Amino acid sequence: MSSNDIKTMDKVRSGRDVNVELLRILACIMVIVAHVRPLLISDDGQIMDTALLCQAFAAPAVSIFFMISGFFAPKNPNFIKTWKRCVTGILIPALVLVIVTGFLNGYLSGDMGFFESIAHTDIRRLAKNTFEGIIGFDAAKFGDYNAHLWYIFSYILVMLFLPIMCVLAQHADRRVLWFFTILINYRLLIVDIVALYPFPVVVYLPQFLPPEIGVFILGYMIYTEGSLYRNHRLTKPLCAALFAAALIAMFLGQHKLFEAMIPEAEAPSALNFESPYFLSWTCGLAILASAFAVMFILSLHINSPRISRLISFLGGLTFPIYLIHFPILARLMNIGLSTEIYPRFSVSGVGVLIYTALMTVVLFLISAVFSFVIREIFRKIVGIIKGKKFS
Repeated sequence: MSSNDIKTMDKVRSGRDVNVELLRILACIMVIVAHVRPLLISDDGQIMDTALLCQAFAAPAVSIFFMISGFFAPKNPNFIKTWKRCVTGILIPALVLVIVTGFLNGYLSGDMGFFESIAHTDIRRLAKNTFEGIIGFDAAKFGDYNAHLWYIFSYILVMLFLPIMCVLAQHADRRVLWFFTILINYRLLIVDIVALYPFPVVVYLPQFLPPEIGVFILGYMIYTEGSLYRNHRLTKPLCAALFAAALIAMFLGQHKLFEAMIPEAEAPSALNFESPYFLSWTCGLAILASAFAVMFILSLHINSPRISRLISFLGGLTFPIYLIHFPILARLMNIGLSTEIYPRFSVSGVGVLIYTALMTVVLFLISAVFSFVIREIFRKIVGIIKGKKFS
């Protein structure tokens, strides 16, 4: 079978790269794992190793999404079209979610019924907070059930740098792009080392572009250099091994940080509500893990048309799943579902693993069903409007 035949089989009928859709699903699942998040530290100060390992697996999620955005960086100056898609396909749906959750705040918290929550909405306050969140790039203004929307503002930041990326992609030597990528990620890796082993002297760390841009450019480079590795027989085992090594390094790094922090903490369990450094997407190791995961998935050859269609279908739902899974999870937690289930599994490491997997699958499927229904209703409405317009 020729490489062209393989490439053709790896495309779904719509022309979308099925491997990219699989990457979207993987990153979406990682995000849900991160938000399901069993407790990392027990009340008596014990580190829950299985929960920590699950969170290490979830850490590369955001970097993978940024890399996917970089796959399709335009090589021409028509970035206005991309900006329009960002507004209509990303920003507006996110703002719709903000408004909907604003009206359903009492329902999601479990304090009110569905219609009671709508009736008691402070519309003026909702409008004020939404406006302040937009102009301040501050997702905290959007309420407790939209904290995950910080990613939207980071994505918009990437889009603001798109004109520079267009120029670099069209005119710059590829070595220039690799230079930018390596320099940005070098800084993050040095920060990783310093977090564990502070240097006795000050080391200058260049910072001329946000890390989002570095990951975006890295995604562009990995995707456009696909011919060098996608069909190589060593790519999959090597990337799988390096991905596992990066996750283990993140696990051990965060474990060591916790060991140093727990004795100094008044309440060790309070560390569960902080952002662990080595479980953050800005950790250099997480970005390396993302790159290895991306190369591994892009190197897969998915030959079954049925599986390709399923992946394409679910991949098309990942953004709405990302949007709505957080308030759905909040509702499940506030009505006591997760608090009823979790104690039954938390007595062992295997139980924590089963709980995380179970909650992730349930939340993904519920969010997928809601996303599909909402998308189909929206399409019907658009179809009716267009039909009336041209009738």
